[in-house]
Amino acid sequence: MQANMKKICCIIAVLAVSLGSLWADDTKKPAYQIADNTFFDPTRKVEKEQSYQFSVDYRLEVGYAQDQQRSRNQTYADMYLHGVRVGATFTFNLPIHFSLQTGVLYTLLYGRQQQHWRSQDAPSVQEEYIQHRVLAHNLTVPVRMFYTIPLWKQ
Repeated sequence: MQANMKKICCIIAVLAVSLGSLWADDTKKPAYQIADNTFFDPTRKVEKEQSYQFSVDYRLEVGYAQDQQRSRNQTYADMYLHGVRVGATFTFNLPIHFSLQTGVLYTLLYGRQQQHWRSQDAPSVQEEYIQHRVLAHNLTVPVRMFYTIPLWKQ
């Protein structure tokens, strides 16, 4: 019985000490921050730090390219050209959300078409055809200017 009484007394002592420390913390004055008088001044101008760092982004491009060669008259049909595009672009990030992009893109296109018709002059039904082959090389130097609209701070 005395062992139980000792345990109860120890528990009461621990609770009293912890409640006393909580009561002592409540009696302390909170640490207030004193605002500067200029903080509430509506005419003050806030100077934002504009830290700009020049950077360059580069990209390599490889992909499928398709173009259409149109004829000016109805003698020849339009021809689709298929090929590949390879190149590199560089984006220079400038101040005030502007950027400038340039680079070099090479395009190789190939197209083949056969045009058939029956000869009206020959006594027999004879089919004639013309074969068109096109191999096109393009070198493109893009120059683009971008403006990025910031939607939220990062």
